[in-house]
Amino acid sequence: MNTSPNSGGNPLRGFTLLELLVVIAIIAVLAGLLLPVLSTAKRKGQSVVTLNNLCQLGLGFTMYADDHQGRLPSHTGAWGLTGKDESCPSWVGGLLRIG
Repeated sequence: MNTSPNSGGNPLRGFTLLELLVVIAIIAVLAGLLLPVLSTAKRKGQSVVTLNNLCQLGLGFTMYADDHQGRLPSHTGAWGLTGKDESCPSWVGGLLRIG
């Protein structure tokens, strides 16, 4: 620390430039170590949200089937029931057999 007297006789105490640079470097190293951990946590959080959404969709389809004699909802749009029209994609994608 740098000490130099002022006019009142009390020494001025302050940090030198080197001390400030060392502190900034330490903070930068710690931030560099922390950022990969945070990105991993973010990815895990996103995967949990995705898994929750899939569970909710499955639960919704199960509840629908329970209320409608075991049948799943069909895609009944302007494109027909098969969903095989490539210009208008369907959520069933032509995989649901009708009839």
